This record gives sequence, structure tokens and C-alpha cells, in this order.
Amino acid sequence: MAMRHPNEVKNFVVSIDGIGQEGLITEFEPPEFKNKLNEHLAGGMGSNKKINSMVLEDLELSFKTHHLSAEIEQLIGVLNGGKTKIRSRESLNDDESPTTTPVFFLAEGTLNEVKYGSRKVGDRMENEYKMSVITHFEHYIGGVEERYYDYSTHEYRIHGVSQWASQNSDLGID
Repeated sequence: MAMRHPNEVKNFVVSIDGIGQEGLITEFEPPEFKNKLNEHLAGGMGSNKKINSMVLEDLELSFKTHHLSAEIEQLIGVLNGGKTKIRSRESLNDDESPTTTPVFFLAEGTLNEVKYGSRKVGDRMENEYKMSVITHFEHYIGGVEERYYDYSTHEYRIHGVSQWASQNSDLGID
């Protein structure tokens, strides 16, 4: 039976290269994990069939702020193309329990996009930052590994189980 996790975010804090951004980041969106699918068509087939290629789509995360900050842009590599680490710690809860569950995300990569939102008199501006060159990612719920991805070691695990173990063994990657 699958474990049910709480689904309401009570609070979260994001740090960029170890510097806390309390009160500055209003929204955090972790990456979506999707397998690349290749289309296959062979003789006698009436239509294409999508086949799992055992490769992940590019990972991308984003976060939003309600302020302009050259310091954040420089810190996270938007201006200099450097790599950075973004950590998000969350406290989850549901209506049925007074206890909370810790959630942890870690992503390493290059933040390469800033979208300055529209401006209206009297409204708070919203700026969106995206990291779409993620080379390392970790996700834990309640201290238990949910997902782990590392580009340089060719490792991808879901709930601690390697998704590419057979492939890595064939290639001599330990």
C-alpha cells in the first residue's frame, strides 16, 4: 500500500548558495520528471507507437519573487552563467493531523532565465526565475528519499531504486 503524504504546504523557505531568502521568494516549483518518448512505426503497424527512450526530459525548476534584486541574479548565476545550489525546505500538513512532515529539495545547476512580469499601477510586480540546466537533484519527504538524479554519475533513483541500473551495468558505470 502506498504511503499517503500530507498535501498542504504550511510554510517553506528557500536558500540560494546557502543564503536564506526568507520572505523574498513567494512561490517555488520543483522540476517535473518526464521520460522522453520516441515514436516508432514499423511495417504492418497502423499508427505510431510511443516508446520509452529511458532518457529524462530536461529538468526545470522555477521560483517567483515580488521584488527586483540584482544581488539574487548575480548570486544565482543569471548574470555570470555560474552554477548554484537551490534548497527548499517545506513543512507539510493535512487537516486530519496536527503534526507536520518535513520536505527537502536540492537542485544544482545554472539559473538561466529571468522573466520580469507585467507592471500595473497599484499591483505588486512578480518576477520569475528558471533553472533549466539541472545537473543534480534530490527530493526527500519525512527524511525518506523520493527522487535522486545526478547527471555526472548517470544515476536516477525513485524511492531508492535505481531506474538505470541495468543500463549502467551494460556501460560499465558503477
